[in-house]
Amino acid sequence: MEAGFRTELIWQQVRSEKRRGHKRSEGRYRFLCPHCQEMLATVNPRNNLAHCFGCKKNLNNIDLLLTLGYDFKTAVSILVRMYDQHRSRLACAETPMASRVDTR
Repeated sequence: MEAGFRTELIWQQVRSEKRRGHKRSEGRYRFLCPHCQEMLATVNPRNNLAHCFGCKKNLNNIDLLLTLGYDFKTAVSILVRMYDQHRSRLACAETPMASRVDTR
């Protein structure tokens, strides 16, 4: 898995969860902790783990989705879909403009 995608994964999920508060400040992604409901959770971009400085809980991608109410199988499906979308965007960005023209 590409490092850039892995680093962005929790943040992408937090942003897509409309009912959760989130922001980026001081180079870190901050969001409302799903455990204590304080705006003290942050994502470490070096290891893609989230940590809440309020309740001291750690979250990875699966943990975050499970905490938000998804079952394990659905959580994995969401992460696979996000990964596939990421790969599609990369492939599109790497394809020269001339080859993207529809010649039908």
